[in-house]
Amino acid sequence: MDEHNTTENLQKQCDEYLAGWKRAKADLVNLQNETAHERGEWVQFATARCLDRLLPVADTLHAAASHEPSLADVARKLDDFLAGEGITQIETDGKYDPGLHEVIGREKREGTEPGTILNIAQIGYKLHEKILRPAKVIVAE
Repeated sequence: MDEHNTTENLQKQCDEYLAGWKRAKADLVNLQNETAHERGEWVQFATARCLDRLLPVADTLHAAASHEPSLADVARKLDDFLAGEGITQIETDGKYDPGLHEVIGREKREGTEPGTILNIAQIGYKLHEKILRPAKVIVAE
C-alpha cells in the first residue's frame, strides 16, 4: 500500500508539472504573439510618420506639375511609390464624408445637390485604412 501511495503521489506530481509546463508554454506563445503584434504596430507607426513627412513634397510636386507638364511623370512616380508603401489618395468624387474630408469652404451652385464636393483644395491621404490627412474640400451649399 505504501508503494501504491508513492506511485499515486508521483503521478500527481507529474500531472502538476505537466500542467505547469503547458501553462508556461501557452504564456510564451501569447507573449510571442503580443510582441509580434506590437512590433508590427511600431513599424506601421514609424512608416506612417516618415511617409507623412513626404506629403508636403507630394503637394508641391502636384502643384508644380499642374503648371509644368514635364513634372507630371515625376509626380506619378511619387504617387506610385506612396501607393507601394500603402498610401493612397482619398477619393473626392461625389458627396462630402466627414470621416474623409474637411470642409474649408462652401459655395452656392445651381443644380448641384448640397454636400457635393466642388473643388479640392488639398489632397487627402490614407495609409491602408488609417487617415493620415483628410482631403480639404469646398462643397455645395
